[in-house]
Amino acid sequence: MKINMNKHTIGCALFCAALAPMQLSAAEFKISGQVNSAVVFGGEVQDPTIVDNNTQGSRFRFQGSTDINADYKAGFRYEMQVQDNNSTTLGDGLTEIRYSDVWFSGNFGKLGIGKGDGAANNTFEAYSLINFMAGGLGELLFRGSTNLGYRTKDGIGRQNRVRYDSPNFNGFSVAVSLDNDDTNEYALRYKQKLASGKLDARLGVADRVVSRTSYSVAYKHNSGVSASYSFGEDDVATGEDDVDWIMLGYDVVDNVTLSFGTGEENGGDEMQILAVLWAPTKGVEMYFHSMDYTNADNSSGDAMALGSRFKF
Repeated sequence: MKINMNKHTIGCALFCAALAPMQLSAAEFKISGQVNSAVVFGGEVQDPTIVDNNTQGSRFRFQGSTDINADYKAGFRYEMQVQDNNSTTLGDGLTEIRYSDVWFSGNFGKLGIGKGDGAANNTFEAYSLINFMAGGLGELLFRGSTNLGYRTKDGIGRQNRVRYDSPNFNGFSVAVSLDNDDTNEYALRYKQKLASGKLDARLGVADRVVSRTSYSVAYKHNSGVSASYSFGEDDVATGEDDVDWIMLGYDVVDNVTLSFGTGEENGGDEMQILAVLWAPTKGVEMYFHSMDYTNADNSSGDAMALGSRFKF
């Protein structure tokens, strides 16, 4: 009797062991994230300060997906940002849930439900085609500078929403979302290879308390030369509030990118950023940023940052 029971137990164990890989192979799960640390000179402090960059802060994420059948998939994304010393506040680090959504995809496109980007978010940011974003764009201890406003001329990021993205049609795709607070967002995107390079163009509209329109276009040639233009506008009661942003980039040698950006708001605020990014190996980046701003009231400031980002 004991022998039969042992044989039965062994048989069940072998069956489960054979079945487990089959179940796991249908689902994909991964953990990823990044740690970003920098030392900043200048800004609103006199001494060098160690910070976690607010724009590209330290974070970790969980992602998973599985096949529903041969034509449809389902998945999820959960991401938290956990910072030790926020580069903007110079106080306690920011801890927040950035993403928490589930999605379904197939030949119809992709449907996402939960906390995530609205349809128009990132339509101001085609400049991300230029590989310089390790340190973020401009948040270097300028809490009093209104120049940071140019970063806000985008769609609604990380809101609870229902979002639909269409399939790609010859480089074109559209997206719509209904966010909490009765906000509607719409976007048109175009990505295509063009003349030995890559073209990225985006247009977005977000209708919240203030109606916002943003668009951007970027082109990167295989030679390493790149350029982009971004425009964002809020339709407010006192008139239009808009901002322009121009960026140039060049891959000096393998894994080293030099970039320059300049932005101006219609109120007269201006900002310039010079950045160098070195990515010696996959997942490891070293960066240097130099930033200057001048406000319409003639107040000004400058700062430099030297940092690194490790992605896993």
